[in-house]
Amino acid sequence: MEKHREEIEETAKQEYRPLENTKATANAYNTLFIGRLSYDIDELTLKRDFSQYGIVKQVAIPKDKKTGKSCGYGFVEFDVEEDMVVAYK
Repeated sequence: MEKHREEIEETAKQEYRPLENTKATANAYNTLFIGRLSYDIDELTLKRDFSQYGIVKQVAIPKDKKTGKSCGYGFVEFDVEEDMVVAYK
């Protein structure tokens, strides 16, 4: 079991490259985590819904690698931190 855990950790270390992630944000304080999303919602709909609170720079909804379906959560990055705070409330 220990060997299997070490193999998984080694694989994760090799694949983890946060600086190469083009969807990563430079300012985490502008990003809002959205949980319990419908599996049917798409990024365009989420962006439209949150645009009422301010300018949305980007939206990301992670997908399951095997099925390609939504994981049920997402991230909305606003242009301004204050807009994120308003959306959060």
